[in-house]
Amino acid sequence: MLRVKDGKVGLGINMRRPQGRDAAAFNASLDEAAARLAKDSGGRVKESQAKPGEGGRYVGDPHVADTSGPLVTTLLGIYQRQRGAPEARPVSVRGGTYARLFPRAVDFGPAFPGDLYTGHAPDESISLDNLDVTTRMVAEALHTLALVPPAK
Repeated sequence: MLRVKDGKVGLGINMRRPQGRDAAAFNASLDEAAARLAKDSGGRVKESQAKPGEGGRYVGDPHVADTSGPLVTTLLGIYQRQRGAPEARPVSVRGGTYARLFPRAVDFGPAFPGDLYTGHAPDESISLDNLDVTTRMVAEALHTLALVPPAK
């Protein structure tokens, strides 16, 4: 997010810390990048010293789902059947989904490999074919997860 306020330009960058990099190592990488940017700009560009939540740096924990658990395997089975893609595997999404706010939650949405994703864009849209298959997948997921007793 680029903002201009009181004659100063601010740039907010939203990125995700990858699984396997602890917060200290990730912060060290950010420190190095910020120092290099400050040096290269002759001190004109610098990182805000504001506190997290007030415009300062915040590094959270990655949201990692158990891909062998019943939720992911159920949703993956639905996806494989509805899309006719038995070779499909779970994939990590790069965005910040609401799934991270709930224990053991996962993102299950209408983005399909090979298709142009326009979600959250000015021209946000979905093809009728993708809307149809997404609706069928969500309906099956709701039925399966809410009404079918778990296998014993």
